[in-house]
Amino acid sequence: MTQEDVLRSLERTIELLKQVKMEEKLEAAAERAAEMARRQLALNDSLARAQQPSQVKDLARGEQGIEKLSQEQRAALDSLAAELRAMDEEAAREAARQRDKRGPQGIHPIFEKSIESLEKGDREEAKESTRDLEHQLEEMRKELEEGEGGR
Repeated sequence: MTQEDVLRSLERTIELLKQVKMEEKLEAAAERAAEMARRQLALNDSLARAQQPSQVKDLARGEQGIEKLSQEQRAALDSLAAELRAMDEEAAREAARQRDKRGPQGIHPIFEKSIESLEKGDREEAKESTRDLEHQLEEMRKELEEGEGGR
């Protein structure tokens, strides 16, 4: 094996390691999306059982936790898109599309509406916004899992 062969082999190995790293990040994003969807479903179930405005208000903290995960997800997708640009422009565009799909602020406005409704104890308004969030988060999870399987 010549020095050139060794260099080519090392370069291939480096590229494969970079690809594995990106796949792990995509898998983590899919897992985070699944966790957000699970938490939102559980919150929606609790909201459906809530009888008193105080019980509805207590759910606001849980919604804030899901929103925090959503912000982390957006940052992770930003990072992933930036890293992918150097490796795979098409994959970078897909990561950016996932990040931007739900508008420039993502689903943040829906979270704000949901949290506000929960804090007011407005069960019916909260039900509407939390169902919308559940749908959005489940869609995100499916898309990320499809993207993960396509690699």
